[in-house]
Amino acid sequence: MEQEQIAGITLCVIGLVLTVKPTLVWKLTESWKTERSSAPSDRYNIGARYSQYWCHNIGANIGARYSKFLMNNLKRELNFY
Repeated sequence: MEQEQIAGITLCVIGLVLTVKPTLVWKLTESWKTERSSAPSDRYNIGARYSQYWCHNIGANIGARYSKFLMNNLKRELNFY
């Protein structure tokens, strides 16, 4: 597996986790910074939604561009042009 594929898959998984479980991500990354709060704020949830949107888009874009690159090289190797 190439670096680009791993990066695309990783970004899509991060975006999926931010979509499905933003509270879990908050507990892992931010909850230790405060003693009074037991749940993420509305601003954090908005930021998580914004981040997941970009992770999905960038990950899918990397995957699509790299797949197209691989298919073009494969066609060239097999003389399908």
